[in-house]
Amino acid sequence: MSVRDNGRGVPDEIRAHLFDAFVTNKPTGTGLGLALVAKIINDHGGAIEFDSEPGRTAFRVMLPIAVRPGRPMSSAATILIADDDRAIRTVLHQALGRQGHNVRSTGTAATLWQWVQEGEGDLVITDVVMPDENGLDLVPRIRKLRPDLRIIVMSAQIDAARRRCAPPSAAPSSICPSRSTSTS
Repeated sequence: MSVRDNGRGVPDEIRAHLFDAFVTNKPTGTGLGLALVAKIINDHGGAIEFDSEPGRTAFRVMLPIAVRPGRPMSSAATILIADDDRAIRTVLHQALGRQGHNVRSTGTAATLWQWVQEGEGDLVITDVVMPDENGLDLVPRIRKLRPDLRIIVMSAQIDAARRRCAPPSAAPSSICPSRSTSTS
């Protein structure tokens, strides 16, 4: 995945430490954003790199493909997307479609659930915050009906997502920190 912007670029003096905590070139920045991104990507066995020049910075994120034993993802998977933000749906739909996948997208959790019940999809990508239902509430229902269906839960509104946390069995502790599991 690649993200580019047309900002002022990364200053030479912070390039070597761009992904370190508390490194920023913004007057009101905390320097935690890219450090957190790099940690999450690294924790998932991936890598992040960047190229920057005045007027353009591009970040590349590389993540390994995780395949469950006995059920490989076909080269042309059917991917179901649910996000109430049309721009996000469009970007995901186009990017995944260009990779040769069959993509269906909707702005509602109800339509996504209907598709899942009909047996559609090799992968679900769902937003947390949607107008008709919390995307996290779908996860246990999907897992009960179709335990092998892969699910990605995403949110651009992490604070709103935390306020709408699902039951502990469905909500990852990274989204719902009060739901972290312990082995005592």
